[in-house]
Amino acid sequence: MQRVYRSRQRQLLLAASIVALYIATFSVVLEPDPVSHTMIHFGTYVWQLVPFAILTAFFGWRAFKVRVVTTPDGLGIQRVASREFLPWSTVRGFEVHPSGRLVTVVVRRTNGRIVKLKTFWVRSDGMAEAEAMRVALETDRAARIGAGTAAGALA
Repeated sequence: MQRVYRSRQRQLLLAASIVALYIATFSVVLEPDPVSHTMIHFGTYVWQLVPFAILTAFFGWRAFKVRVVTTPDGLGIQRVASREFLPWSTVRGFEVHPSGRLVTVVVRRTNGRIVKLKTFWVRSDGMAEAEAMRVALETDRAARIGAGTAAGALA
């Protein structure tokens, strides 16, 4: 059984940010040249506009897949442009790292590497949310490791 940790609000924010950056980037071609006051012909930039529109749609769709998933085998992290799987045997624990206005929940691996899971704003009670996520992940990890060793002992 897997458990999914995701925030629909964060997924919408990521998707909207990707689309807004696309619009802001290509809105420049709709403005006249500041020196000659002429407009660029549509055929000049359409070959850039269409592929980047497809790429923007793809990354907007991927933004709705952002999540952290725990399974009996390990921890799956899906980001907009990448995904990573960490087996439970390589996870030492979960930590909360405050830094200025942000607080980040990270996973500490057995080799000392830190992998960022989620970032919260401190001003909107983010410290309590981050700590709650850390506790939930730690509890989930302990239950899964305990269930795995109990199943191994029965076999």
